[in-house]
Amino acid sequence: MFVHLENQGVKTNRFRADSASYEFLTITTIEKYTDKFYVRARMSSSMDKAISSVKDWEIVGEKEDEIYRGEASFIPFKRAARDNKMKDKRIHPTSYI
Repeated sequence: MFVHLENQGVKTNRFRADSASYEFLTITTIEKYTDKFYVRARMSSSMDKAISSVKDWEIVGEKEDEIYRGEASFIPFKRAARDNKMKDKRIHPTSYI
């Protein structure tokens, strides 16, 4: 998809996807072609630990739609990178909000 867009002169600055895209090869492809991307991640024990480490939560939105936003650095897919024999055994650290 991204190659076809580039061939038409379209640059993808941001990309958003649901949790079905939270897979190592999909994420590494998205990372190559976009400046920023947002993918809903599946919860895991390591992600739960990263989210639990957030100390500074910010309230955003209106009173009736109050949302808490925080940020933590998290490096997913270490084992998948190894299994796929990737030279750099991880994708870039990711901030989850």
